[in-house]
Amino acid sequence: MSEGKGRRKAGHSAVVPFRPCEGVFERHYRRKDVAWRLHRAAGEWCAEHGIRMTVHNAGHHWTFAWVCSEEELLSRGVILETVRQKRRHCLAEWWPSSAKLIFDKLWRGGVHCDGWLQVQKELCKRWNIQE
Repeated sequence: MSEGKGRRKAGHSAVVPFRPCEGVFERHYRRKDVAWRLHRAAGEWCAEHGIRMTVHNAGHHWTFAWVCSEEELLSRGVILETVRQKRRHCLAEWWPSSAKLIFDKLWRGGVHCDGWLQVQKELCKRWNIQE
């Protein structure tokens, strides 16, 4: 499977492990099904961390918007001149069935995340969110 230019894997998933004999469509359905079962917990975690989560298209497309005040950004060490620029770059999108997570509409890059826990880890890493 080609990951595409700039795309990387988030690692092995404990929630949606790889099954060698499973077909592509079955694996995509299983990823989406597992993600859908975790969407309430994911929404609660996002709300606790100032992230607005929206699930679209019957669970096929998830969006995450980091709604962070300027004061919080400054407290995280962001330089004052870049605060407004940083606020524009707080969007992530995830498609559970294809396991693609992208940031800031950068379609060619992204991270291969099989499940919500991997997405959560990547959001924390990218947006410097403390667990």
